[in-house]
Amino acid sequence: MITSSFKLKLILGSFAVILIMFALVLAILYFVGLVNSPYLISLALSISLFILLVQWLLGPKMIESFYNLKEVTHDKNYYWLVNLVNEEARKDGINKIKIYIANVNELNAFSFGNIIFGNSIAITEPLLSYLNEKEIRAVVEHELGHLKHKDVELILAISIIPSLIYYLGLSLFFGDDREGNGALIGMLLLIFSSIFQIFILFVNRNRELYADYNSAIKGNGKYLETALAKIYSQYHPVKSNNNISSMLMLAGNQRFKTSDYNNLIKEWRKKKVSIFEDLFLDHPHPARRIQFIDKVSGVQ
Repeated sequence: MITSSFKLKLILGSFAVILIMFALVLAILYFVGLVNSPYLISLALSISLFILLVQWLLGPKMIESFYNLKEVTHDKNYYWLVNLVNEEARKDGINKIKIYIANVNELNAFSFGNIIFGNSIAITEPLLSYLNEKEIRAVVEHELGHLKHKDVELILAISIIPSLIYYLGLSLFFGDDREGNGALIGMLLLIFSSIFQIFILFVNRNRELYADYNSAIKGNGKYLETALAKIYSQYHPVKSNNNISSMLMLAGNQRFKTSDYNNLIKEWRKKKVSIFEDLFLDHPHPARRIQFIDKVSGVQ
């Protein structure tokens, strides 16, 4: 079972982001005397909520267009992938899921959807050819974890407040309060909205770990680790026993030996990641992910 301390961190992190941001907005509104200006507040709230609603409703279609997605849910050419995803989805209590292939030149997989368009998983063609079937299964389990844990809805919810702060800041900065502190407070709100994105990233990194848990708890942690190593190595230099390959940046379908990926994983297991190394990342440092997967999988 996932550790109670990690669950507590997830819950407290999400609530802390929401409560701190609400407290900040209310304090600033009270300080500048805008509590009695419902029109300005309502306008900022309405604009931000409208944008977020449109983004949530049309997001799946925008993603389909941006990634040039092709649905293969009923495509016999991808029967093995469809069966794999559906098999794992049933284990997670997800009965209906759309499966897409993304025609983009990158190693990636992602989940998306909403109450209107349903749950979906997309996998890029390069990822399918680069990973083996067990690694693909582990990645699929990770993405299903996002759907199972309602991460799309959660991230949207906690993203609302910084958006409100941003639009309220714009309203104040370009408002008519020439003699007061409206412009100054507006600028501060814009700065605060950027700062609080760091808290959003913190929550998102923990949601990624929670999705990793969904794969590790099913016994596929080691395959998720090699998948992470392969994806990471595609875009970063990797030490290799081969002097020539150690000088290269992986590109295209070039691969290193299995031992090279295993050595990378071993390095991550020993690495101590400082708080600043992934402070501005939306995904945890791979060393954090490997160490978390090991912990869930019972690897000593």
